[in-house]
Amino acid sequence: MGWATGEALQARLDAVIPKVFWSGAPLRLVVRSLSTTQRIAIVIDRRVDPEQPVDLSLDDVTVRTLLEKIAEPRELGWTRIGSVIYLGPAETAAILRTLSALRHDDVAKLPAGAAAAFRRSEPLAWDDFATPRELLSQLAQSASIAIESLDRVPHDLWSAADLPALPWVDRVTLLAVQYDLTFRIGTDGRSVELTPLPDNIALVRRYPGGRDPQRLAEQWAELVPDSQLKVVDGEVWVRGLVEDHERIASASGGKPRGQAKRAASPRGTPGKRQEVRFTVQNAKGPLDRLLDELGRKLGVEVKIDREALARAGISPQQTVAFSVKDATQDELFEAVLRPAGCTFRREGNVIVVLPAPP
Repeated sequence: MGWATGEALQARLDAVIPKVFWSGAPLRLVVRSLSTTQRIAIVIDRRVDPEQPVDLSLDDVTVRTLLEKIAEPRELGWTRIGSVIYLGPAETAAILRTLSALRHDDVAKLPAGAAAAFRRSEPLAWDDFATPRELLSQLAQSASIAIESLDRVPHDLWSAADLPALPWVDRVTLLAVQYDLTFRIGTDGRSVELTPLPDNIALVRRYPGGRDPQRLAEQWAELVPDSQLKVVDGEVWVRGLVEDHERIASASGGKPRGQAKRAASPRGTPGKRQEVRFTVQNAKGPLDRLLDELGRKLGVEVKIDREALARAGISPQQTVAFSVKDATQDELFEAVLRPAGCTFRREGNVIVVLPAPP
């Protein structure tokens, strides 16, 4: 099926359905109907009874609200990982995107060659009566990455599924989390070990504190009360779920407060950080490799919206050449991306790479 992905999926979630009526319909049929009519890929966690009845009668309801109405009475939750909607235990849905982000952070620490296999996006599908061990073994074989501790996954039989492309790291996360498992990547990037989920799952990000980092931290603490915040060397450190970091980014205009248009401090001024400038001469290489190297050296996470680039006919593997002198960090990224027809936006400590507007 031609699943809605990227911005199209976002539009489908906000689409209004004029009339919904289910009386005693099994959950699996309800989800199948919603998935088919709205072209959204939905995975039901293995721990959820697919035969439990659904009784709903609603008018003019968005798909997003409908998913909530299906989930909440059953103590379930739903979230989005890539272009796949996950429906499962509320506590798992709450941490799934953060778990994915943590594994992507692990991948970002690998050499570019090793990281490529973890980031490669491909569809994920299986037939009725497939076993999760077989699925994980197939994923391992397809990426030439050994998966250790497969015996942590009990014998099980799954119903068929057909999902849109996801990075390898997210495909494994989506399968493993249904057994309360995640994975640890080997230092050489050639193996992963399945491990139990940690008790506390959270993402740590550092934000520029601006003129009054303590006051900023207090304001954000009210916005994200479930996160932990502290001020370190003029920066606000936030430890929380991905959704909390997104709230902070949204409240501060799409980027950490105090980061935009920050003037350089005069030399020798105590207590203030100088604005770092970059000079690069005649750099050349594949776009995705250059971005990966820049992200690691600058301490930021670079996410390439590969689906958006593909729609624009832009290859992340194309070779680009650039030079800059006394450039800010933003100007440095602009210089790298401009020859490829790309631009970027900041989301906290994340650089999201997108096609440049026509």
